[in-house]
Amino acid sequence: MLLGRTNAGIALLGHSGMTRFELAYEENPIQWWAEGNWNGTRVFSQKFPYPAMAVEDLLARVLNGGQCGRCHRTTVVGIIVDGDYCCFTLVAEDLDDDGKYRYIRTCEVEGDEVGRRGTG
Repeated sequence: MLLGRTNAGIALLGHSGMTRFELAYEENPIQWWAEGNWNGTRVFSQKFPYPAMAVEDLLARVLNGGQCGRCHRTTVVGIIVDGDYCCFTLVAEDLDDDGKYRYIRTCEVEGDEVGRRGTG
């Protein structure tokens, strides 16, 4: 599950305009962090015991408060019940395979009406 979460997060970061990505660790104790570049600005995650947590922290730092390119609502990673947000939520593609996850955004599952509203 952690490898699948890590890969899904890296894939989503790749669609966010990121121009450089690095996932690194240090030993004693093992601490992972992720970093990426957006428009010449380096953004770092905090340090975590697992790489998936570092990637997810970087996702939240970059995507939370942004604007969805499809529906133009404010973006957030995770599930937000209140408000008019486009949420990126981690889902399992195949429940029989622990390694296949991806992020979907709210406007992908709400139907074509939201997509038409945002993209014209």
